[in-house]
Amino acid sequence: MPARSNSTLLLLAASLAVLVLGGLFWFSGEQAADPGPVAATDRAPDANPSPGPASELRPAEQPGGAARDAEAGPTTVLFPLRVELDLLESKEMPAVSGGPSLGSGRRARLAGRIADANGVPAVAEVRFVAGPNEGRTFRTDSTGSFGAADLYPGIDVVEVEGPAIQGSRRELRFAAGKETLFHVGYGRPSTVAGRVVNEQGEPVAGARIRVDGQPGESGENGFFQVGNVAPGPGLLEVRAAGYAPHRQEMAVLPNVSLPASSLTVVLARGASLELRIATDVGGPGPATVYLEPALTEFHRRFDWAAVGPFSVGSEPVVVQDLPPGPTFLRAFRPGAVAVPAVRQLNLASGGNERVALEFQVAPRVQGRVVAGGQVVQGARVRLLAADVPQALTDGTGQSRPHFDDEVRRPMPLASQEAITDGAGRFEFTSFESVSPWRLLEVTGPDRKTRVRRAVGPGEGEIEVDLGVAGGGDGSLVLDLADRFQGLPIELVVAGSPREPQVLPPDEDLVVEGLERGRWALRVTWWGEPVHTEADLTIAGRVERALTLPSGAILGQDEETWLRAGETYPLR
Repeated sequence: MPARSNSTLLLLAASLAVLVLGGLFWFSGEQAADPGPVAATDRAPDANPSPGPASELRPAEQPGGAARDAEAGPTTVLFPLRVELDLLESKEMPAVSGGPSLGSGRRARLAGRIADANGVPAVAEVRFVAGPNEGRTFRTDSTGSFGAADLYPGIDVVEVEGPAIQGSRRELRFAAGKETLFHVGYGRPSTVAGRVVNEQGEPVAGARIRVDGQPGESGENGFFQVGNVAPGPGLLEVRAAGYAPHRQEMAVLPNVSLPASSLTVVLARGASLELRIATDVGGPGPATVYLEPALTEFHRRFDWAAVGPFSVGSEPVVVQDLPPGPTFLRAFRPGAVAVPAVRQLNLASGGNERVALEFQVAPRVQGRVVAGGQVVQGARVRLLAADVPQALTDGTGQSRPHFDDEVRRPMPLASQEAITDGAGRFEFTSFESVSPWRLLEVTGPDRKTRVRRAVGPGEGEIEVDLGVAGGGDGSLVLDLADRFQGLPIELVVAGSPREPQVLPPDEDLVVEGLERGRWALRVTWWGEPVHTEADLTIAGRVERALTLPSGAILGQDEETWLRAGETYPLR
């Protein structure tokens, strides 16, 4: 038995006890009123990773995070070597002179794990469907894990889908410089029942219900029942013709059937709004109208994520079932700005408002995308302010807390997107006054080739050549000497976990596809620091020689494996 076996056993026993108690607490229903696994925590790049609620989502047969019968052969090393790389500064991001650096607003982190009804890691897709990070998608690895380190702050609506789970729909709140945890387990689902009424207390029949993404409908007397709801902070959404969309978060406890008397949803009569373009300036193409609440509410009642944006072309557009109350309206069109930039409306329940959209000519950023001298149709082009969250507050005159109290999509004054036409062309409004330096990102139709460049003050006509796309060619090689058996590896790059592996004894760990720039590197084994570099420059191939703890080389004894619920590989 290795010299540190006694302490190893004691530490392992304590760890298992914590995990068992934590698992019982998580799934027993004896939680506080808000049992949700969503939290924001301060985390420096080289901080110790917190096991958090993720531990109970890891299957008993995979504490090392990788199969033992891989090409590396059997190994007695039970605990994985954890390698974390955090990008501090990308040298592939175009440099700017003065003002915030490009992409500097993406400083929120996400880490999560998805488990099926049996607690086994689930194959799942996590999609951001509304909010500042709309369009981002993450897929779980074989341990059910996912993550990112480059998200915008704010509130997002996130959907989880997978072949072996019923799925979820929830809200996540992100803060700059903090990490949000999002763990979902589908064991012990619950049933939620309630009643939908109007402000006069009359039942509303035929209302469409979603509880954590699971559908339902109210009956003749307004009652509804939705089953198979995963425990956690579920999102209740109710929509009915003639009424404003309703949303609220509710704590769903494991294996509980809530009676209809415990929940009453009161719908407000919706307002309608007629929109038309009064001055045909800018374009070609329609105008886009964004609506948002003018007042901050402590109890968020309306589902603003379901409201717009709206496209207005040559014909008037009537939008119905809008939330009543003070509302900001902002309109955008390529090559133009709205006059005034913002309108405040007071939408009345059951009332109708009409707005004529006025525009005036504004500076443009336009150009074309080519590859090998040929124009590229169908390329995705994005024009982003250097710091998108800051541009939104500067451009609208609203405070950061105002943007963080609702689900708000980035508006064109900070983030614009277009698809190149048959001539390979694109066109945006400059909004140079909001952000003098902007980031132009062009992704080819294959969604693999990408070029980034800076757009500076006064630039209006741009040609982007996808043929010179590059980057992501940095690599880190870790020499893990003195090994005679496989070593389980957990690798997290820029907040995103890569597929676990067992590294053969005669191979170095090679991490490829890294952006050139400054990184923070932290390597640990069973919580024990192995190697730390707070500022590691990667430009091409970088090598480091590491000295592993004896336990990561010799492995663990049979008793340790049995206590972890594993089958000893050399039996």
